[in-house]
Amino acid sequence: MKDSLAIGAVLIGASALLFEISDTDPVALYPVTLPDKVISLVPRQASPEAEITQTAAPATPSPAPTSFSETSTDDHYETHNDNLAYPSLPLRQAEILMRRERYQLDSQKILDLMAKDYAWEAADSGDLTRHAGLNTGRERLPIQLDPRRLEVLVSGDRVLLPIPAEKMSVEMLVEDVFVTDEGGLTFDGRLTDFEESHRVTLTSGQQLVLGGISTPFGYYVVQSMGGEGWIAQAGELSQQAPGQPDAVVPALNQKHKDVTP
Repeated sequence: MKDSLAIGAVLIGASALLFEISDTDPVALYPVTLPDKVISLVPRQASPEAEITQTAAPATPSPAPTSFSETSTDDHYETHNDNLAYPSLPLRQAEILMRRERYQLDSQKILDLMAKDYAWEAADSGDLTRHAGLNTGRERLPIQLDPRRLEVLVSGDRVLLPIPAEKMSVEMLVEDVFVTDEGGLTFDGRLTDFEESHRVTLTSGQQLVLGGISTPFGYYVVQSMGGEGWIAQAGELSQQAPGQPDAVVPALNQKHKDVTP
């Protein structure tokens, strides 16, 4: 019995020499260093923040956003362009610049003009009183025509031509565009609304636009100066009074709108 008590006292004394309890960290015991490895009797408890840091997946950088302006421009062009020969706006711009360098329209202006389905619009009949050569009974219906709407057209485009006298519009398919000797542009094409062939020719200068449209209802003449003009049947134009001009002549001191860029 005495031998057992002596052995127990020796073991307790040996344990006290091997291990020390930390006063500041009561749940952790300092490890015993043995050859080639360290044994920890009671591991330290990891904090919740540490666990989150260790288990969280590394953040991956998000891809750079696409430029909104570029995407918007491309989408806008595709919305208003059905010409497969000119699938991109830069290609159309290059064609416009090659024809007439003075028309250096920016991308947004070209898109704005393409968004207009019609080559011209009907105007107030009172506008014609400023032009000379008008007689009662002559069916010259006034129009507003921006020459730049024609300038952005290329071969293969389609554009609507309003004919107020018939209360309808006809569609022109542009088949060819060429530069005139005077530096203007002539747009030659045909109507797509009818089985029989009906030709259209529109010539645009710096301010003056002249055109002819063959339709089943008759041949129509278009003329515009500075953005203001008229459309009428050729047969009715022949009824003008002798000695009066057939051209659109601005009244004295009448300034026309400058529609050049």
